[in-house]
Amino acid sequence: MLRILSCLSLLVAFGLAAAAGPSSPVKDLAKRTVDRNANWVIEKYDVKAKRLGKPEESADPSMWAMYITAICEQRRDYKEVNGPFVSDPVEVLLSKVTDKGTIEGARDDGGTEYMAAEALEATKNPKYKDVIEKLRKVAHPPALPLEIKTVEQLTSIDLQPQNLMQLIAACRKLAKDGKKEITVGDKTVNWAETISEGLMKKEQKQGTNGWYTGDLRTDMLVLQLLNVCYKQL
Repeated sequence: MLRILSCLSLLVAFGLAAAAGPSSPVKDLAKRTVDRNANWVIEKYDVKAKRLGKPEESADPSMWAMYITAICEQRRDYKEVNGPFVSDPVEVLLSKVTDKGTIEGARDDGGTEYMAAEALEATKNPKYKDVIEKLRKVAHPPALPLEIKTVEQLTSIDLQPQNLMQLIAACRKLAKDGKKEITVGDKTVNWAETISEGLMKKEQKQGTNGWYTGDLRTDMLVLQLLNVCYKQL
């Protein structure tokens, strides 16, 4: 009987592993990297004060949008029911949406509205459908997709917000189009693996503490990029 139960346990474990999808050394390492980065970002939200990062960062609505997208697209699939570290930021962002679909305190022309729509969509909460549609009417992507010309753009990533936003846009498009590989020059590479490996090396250089630059905006964008790549591994 014990032997039969042991066999059944192994079959169940095998079934669960198969359902979770194939793994790889890169994916296993990336999983820990994504989790560390997410933990670092989440720690920057002060639940008691309902403040994100520094006061000047908390006053910028685009920061709230980037935070929500980074957390809700994370592999743990965070939702508002998981706690105030998700529900409060969503509430703050919603409070900034005007009747015209613009965002109070936005520092750009349509870019923040675009990020806000992406953030609310990332929550997968159907009750925000009308708000998202209103935002999209005035929204403009804050960055065009990056034109990838060299492998170095994927391995030695420039951790500047504008470059990261462009690379995220490019990766989202590749994922949407179902492209696992791209040809750069005379090389064909798996873009998700290449970027993940490049980012993991950068994290290791600063001590694997979950952050890359210490700048909240930059590291939230890094998390978004890691999220997109992880789902393609």
